[in-house]
Amino acid sequence: MSLPSDLKRETSLLIGGALQWFRRHWRPFVTFQILLLVAIWAGLHPYDHELLKAVRGQPFGMVPKETLVIAGEISHWGDFPGFNVILAITLWLAGVLFCRPRWKRLALMTVLCAAFAGISTNVLRFGIGRSRPQVKQDGFYGPRFSNLYQSCPSGHTTTAFAAAIPLVIAAPPLGVATTLIATSVGWSRMFVNRHYPADIAMAVWMALWFALPLGFAARVRRISDEPYTSV
Repeated sequence: MSLPSDLKRETSLLIGGALQWFRRHWRPFVTFQILLLVAIWAGLHPYDHELLKAVRGQPFGMVPKETLVIAGEISHWGDFPGFNVILAITLWLAGVLFCRPRWKRLALMTVLCAAFAGISTNVLRFGIGRSRPQVKQDGFYGPRFSNLYQSCPSGHTTTAFAAAIPLVIAAPPLGVATTLIATSVGWSRMFVNRHYPADIAMAVWMALWFALPLGFAARVRRISDEPYTSV
């Protein structure tokens, strides 16, 4: 069986499993997401400016250069072409070298989840038009092409958590490690003054829409795995 056919089949099985999970659990899942959204905007957003100052510790111009450089590097490598692509390639190559089809499946799962969540986030933040912290007047301005008005949700944080959360479900030890990395990405985006705390929380919220269904789909594939050795 050719590699493209294998990928197409595994992609179909993962997406089909995710849709099946959603159909079975959509009521509690959607209810949880609604409650989380309310908590973010009622309990976090009103304190965005104070919390951002607490995260950064001091005014932007007085932040220690060394810490800012570290945060900048984490932020740079935490984007999709950095963290997500490197993670997927590493899992895939490890699956090939050690003959572990499941690892290749996990690689595909992280790419699918990050891609779906990332695209959805880009559409949402374009429509919301929230200004970034460096814009003096905080607010929601509607559709804007300027990157300065695409703060919510954080794209870097969304794709990082979209890879990490499903791994917590399907491969917990690896998921814990990647979640720590995703958390550091969220911190870095605030520290370099690109996002408010609510933007980071909204990124996690966006990631959950795809991470839970795909994570459980991959977990079911692992538990009740049919004979399948190509991917």
